[in-house]
Amino acid sequence: MHEEARLIAALYPGATVVGPVDDVPEPGGPGSRPPSRPATAAAVAPLLPGRGGSSAAVCHVNCHATARATPSASSLDLHPAAPVPQVLTLAEIQALAHGRDPSAPGGLLVLANCTSDLTLADYDEALTLSTAFLTAGAASVVGSLWAIADDIRTSMVMYVFHHYLTGRGLPGHPEAVGSPADALRAAQLWMLDPHRIVPPALSAVLEEHPGIDLDAPHMWAAFTHHGH
Repeated sequence: MHEEARLIAALYPGATVVGPVDDVPEPGGPGSRPPSRPATAAAVAPLLPGRGGSSAAVCHVNCHATARATPSASSLDLHPAAPVPQVLTLAEIQALAHGRDPSAPGGLLVLANCTSDLTLADYDEALTLSTAFLTAGAASVVGSLWAIADDIRTSMVMYVFHHYLTGRGLPGHPEAVGSPADALRAAQLWMLDPHRIVPPALSAVLEEHPGIDLDAPHMWAAFTHHGH
């Protein structure tokens, strides 16, 4: 969703955006935009935890995800409509860790995708796209347990998560945000709060969607956190 990319990129000056960025202006630079790369597996891989040891400190992935009957075949569908479909399977994610320096620092991976923390088999091991990234070297991963609508409500919980994660508190919300887990909890409580204080960046967006049910559990409760 372009709106989600635009909102979140504004919280991270100098961010790299992979995929369409026509409406994603660079913070502080009217008319400009963050450095971009095409939505290919080759462009995404260097940003992910793995053998390169140079993964992004925070990587937010918003694309389709598919949980399959064979866990290793579950995939991030980066650009399925491309002439050559751009898909990253769970097996390929784990392969990123082959030869990885175990002392290399891992970052945060946010999978704002449907079913990115769902397994359809092997429940005793619970191997999902989210946990696969932990094995590949991520320090922590946020994923979703079920299919969620790609609408403005998903963007709200994701934006507020990053809002808290980057140290931007809100009056009346005393929650300590010292980790991605704390930030996710604070964002979910914000979605539930009928007296929520809206960050300035979201004011115009919410005015375009009057009466939207931000507190709907199926929109925010799907998101989970694994790791540190």
